[in-house]
Amino acid sequence: MRDYETDVKEFELDLNCPRCGHLVRAIPQTQAVYHISESSDTAAYLVVRCPRHLCDLAFVIYDRLNKCVDRVFPYPDCQASDFHESIPDLKILEKILLKPVNVGLQIQTKVSLSYVEGLCN
Repeated sequence: MRDYETDVKEFELDLNCPRCGHLVRAIPQTQAVYHISESSDTAAYLVVRCPRHLCDLAFVIYDRLNKCVDRVFPYPDCQASDFHESIPDLKILEKILLKPVNVGLQIQTKVSLSYVEGLCN
């Protein structure tokens, strides 16, 4: 088993800031989160900030095997009220999609909440 670094202060967080576009060493704002465990996953997920102008937050997927930033995403800052009124909020979608549905031989199925959240993103 590999010895991956687990301290976010040791991560090589060099990236192009999605907000200002400058090449910077990002400042970690959270501890790393792993899909399964910190000892087995090569990818670490964390939120960082640009030190240059303290730009908006960014979501980073860090590759611990190659010791580099794999992907950078702008951190979403939208609210449900930002969307057009024709798009229902999550509570309405939960009522519609999570209710039992009779299919064929009276088999009841449910749509998972993660699927519903995926529709909202």
